[in-house]
Amino acid sequence: MKLFFQTPYVFSGKFALAPLVMAMAMAALPGCGSSSASSDDTSVEVSTSTVTQGNSLVINEIVAKDSSGGDDWIELYVTQGTVNLGDYTLIDDNEDAELQGLPDITLSAGEFVVLKAIDEEDVSAQEDEFYVTFKLGSSDSVSLFNGNELVDVIDWDKGEALTGFSYGRFSDGVGTLQTLTPTMASSNVQASRGPLVINEVVSKDIDDGDDWFELYNSGSSSISLADYTIVDDTDDLDAVALPDATIAPGEYVVIYATETDPGENYVPFKLGSSDSLTLELEGVTVDYVEWEDSDAPQGFSYGAYPDGNWSARTLSVSQGTANTDVTVFETSSVESIYITLTDEDWQDIIVNAEDKEDHSATITYKDVVLENVAFRTKGNSTLSHVSTIQEGSTGYSRFSFKVDTNEYVSGQKLLNMKKLNFNNNYNDPSYMRETISYNVMRELGLAAPRTSFVNLYINEELHGLYTMVEQVNEEFLEENFSDSTGDLYKPDDADNEGLVGHDLVWIDAAFDSYTAIELKTNEDTTENTALISFLDEINNGSDYDTVLDSDAMLRYLAASTVMSNLDSYQGTLSHNYYLYEQDNLFSIIPWDFNESFGTFTMGCGDVTELYIDEPTQGELSERPLIAALLSSDENLENYHEIISDLINGGDLDPDVVSTNIDAFEALISTSVASDPTAFYSHAQFENGLEDLLTFATQRADNVQEQLDGDADASGDGSGFCADSGFPSGPPAGP
Repeated sequence: MKLFFQTPYVFSGKFALAPLVMAMAMAALPGCGSSSASSDDTSVEVSTSTVTQGNSLVINEIVAKDSSGGDDWIELYVTQGTVNLGDYTLIDDNEDAELQGLPDITLSAGEFVVLKAIDEEDVSAQEDEFYVTFKLGSSDSVSLFNGNELVDVIDWDKGEALTGFSYGRFSDGVGTLQTLTPTMASSNVQASRGPLVINEVVSKDIDDGDDWFELYNSGSSSISLADYTIVDDTDDLDAVALPDATIAPGEYVVIYATETDPGENYVPFKLGSSDSLTLELEGVTVDYVEWEDSDAPQGFSYGAYPDGNWSARTLSVSQGTANTDVTVFETSSVESIYITLTDEDWQDIIVNAEDKEDHSATITYKDVVLENVAFRTKGNSTLSHVSTIQEGSTGYSRFSFKVDTNEYVSGQKLLNMKKLNFNNNYNDPSYMRETISYNVMRELGLAAPRTSFVNLYINEELHGLYTMVEQVNEEFLEENFSDSTGDLYKPDDADNEGLVGHDLVWIDAAFDSYTAIELKTNEDTTENTALISFLDEINNGSDYDTVLDSDAMLRYLAASTVMSNLDSYQGTLSHNYYLYEQDNLFSIIPWDFNESFGTFTMGCGDVTELYIDEPTQGELSERPLIAALLSSDENLENYHEIISDLINGGDLDPDVVSTNIDAFEALISTSVASDPTAFYSHAQFENGLEDLLTFATQRADNVQEQLDGDADASGDGSGFCADSGFPSGPPAGP
């Protein structure tokens, strides 16, 4: 029996099927869910591995070009419970696509089933095998439906499912989509790229010299380039033979792309600012790289990082040597960054700052120019206070800002970044609380945004010394987590203008009840079950390690507590943090530290004495994440060890803090003195440095006393101080 039927729907771009069409189609399909083999056929390739999270049935792996010339195939995997495949259908991304019914068999958690992807004319040759009647392209997608509900999609671009490789999830059922070694009906295995790799490309030389690309041997044997050809896809040129050269394992060969013979290895074509290269062996594609204009700006290259890796990015040029990542966040100098927009748009930003409306602008950084980026104000209490200052001082405009390079031009990046934040150091005369705090978190091995100091110019005039802060988004997750496909949440109550987050206190099992917890990724696919399990466990359970990355959480809490960071989950507003889920375990991502080191007190008095074992404003039970973490004797002991290490030789040891303050002062003092919109004078800046060190010293002394039992480390459960709420607006500014 054929496992397909024709739908009346015409496709455009990525697959989307109207629910009504789907319902009509399902109703019209006789025997939907039946198979070309009987349901008890013992030849079905099914095996078992570890149960993972996610939808009950997922598309786990595909092969779009079998290395031996065999059929394409699709592997499905059951993540939990049991499923009947007959309830599901598949379709690929093709305007002539045909919806495919699946075999009427039942599978259990951890089992795989493989379906061949064949042409319709080959159906008669199939005997006891499962199949669908569509082929897979080098760039394609496959979508899985349960009834009229889209439950999974896997899509790939050219170069991700090359001959001899597969593409799918690592680990099974839940992990990041990546290129794999084909493992039909068994656990997925990561693949090494190569052995011959297009490793680095320069399409706009800094001195307007010749274009070039670099080949790298990632294998264990020497490779003769004479066996390979290269294709410049954009110009639709024929394949060109590579020079007669040999690459030893781990070595590089640079090939110039120029229409004039340079006297070295070369091919007779140029590279475009947006272009692609295909490497072929006997006419078969074995490697591929594609870049857009902003991926390879003048003076930079684009390629694998590290060498031979499947992922590619903007790089610092390193011709013939190991690839070098580009440095966006400079730590040894104060860089200049330029924003240009119309005078009308700039005035609109100043007058209507609290609207946070995007305006088109041009950004220039490290001589890279990107046009048509989105530029707007950002912030909540900080923004409202600066707006108040502005009302009393016409034209005052020291707001914090956000740049989104991708808002108007899809895929556009600035040196691998889609978004950047420019924080105005409000309420911090030292300018460095945020930078020091994030550094502490990163030194503890936590995922925390990178920062640097920049002189921000707007319409060619110096606007001020700002802290540039990395955005927590998909790119951040890819940089910091082995699995970047998890759910990212930001507790941020829109009804309170983002001033209040969420205390994570249990309400019920419906995600919609937690209106102050905003989902930032996987908006169209997640059912938020991991978050609900997390909230349920920390509030109502006791097996916290099943939902928490406890070690990472303890490191965060230790550092935040020693810094008396009450403008956080610990304080009355319970905000300024992200939650990230990876394999059902949640960790916390720090955010917004400009009022750490005792600046944010909210009626708590002397926060140098903040309890380390009850570090909350308000009752400990009203911060169930902290209560859960510290309820275990083992966790409490580990937590105390982390705190002790921090203040005794670690980054919050007063001597270390003093050294860092001195280094940052040497770096930014001149820029502070020249800051035309500064909240503070240079003398106040210097006093602010003394205050910062004094607080760090007094706080470390008190924390040590608490560890030694010479000062109270906890109270009666009501927290360090009462939750004063937010009766009179946000805390006063400078």
